[in-house]
Amino acid sequence: MARRFRALVTAGRLTLLISEILLLTAAFVLTTYFGLKVDPTVFLLYDGGLAQISLFLLCLLTGMYFRGLYADIRVKSRVALLQDLCLVFGIAILIQGLAGPFAPGLRLPLPVLILGGGLALAAIFAWRILLTALARRTAGQPGSGGDRSQPLVSSAPVPGPGDEAVLVRPGVAPADSDRA
Repeated sequence: MARRFRALVTAGRLTLLISEILLLTAAFVLTTYFGLKVDPTVFLLYDGGLAQISLFLLCLLTGMYFRGLYADIRVKSRVALLQDLCLVFGIAILIQGLAGPFAPGLRLPLPVLILGGGLALAAIFAWRILLTALARRTAGQPGSGGDRSQPLVSSAPVPGPGDEAVLVRPGVAPADSDRA
């Protein structure tokens, strides 16, 4: 069971999930400071604002999981990513609107929902693009394990019986002090 969990939850996916939770929370909390006419501290701490934001974030993260946005971390198409994010945000807003008549205490105020949703959508889109660019740049650097320009096996001649063995890494010239 633990082995299966480790295979499903890699470090990259967990980092992405935690960073997106922080980004989404920051976007909605920041929006309460600019989008509400009441004191945001009172709204967040005493009027159930944090619970409302947490419920909406749960809808968003669940939708992103079911849409497959955590299956492949790298962005292959910016247009497809934007479409998936818009679909997830739209469904979360619909769930918020459908749940409003049944549980009005769990519904986000409209300014927070609209402004926070727009800010969060832009932040997640930019964050995914930035992480993909960093992953591609890191994968191409020598020593990162992703450098595919160097051959794994060199075509050096095989040493004879009187020759000494020298360990040579691709792209690194052996120093004279390495030969003992």
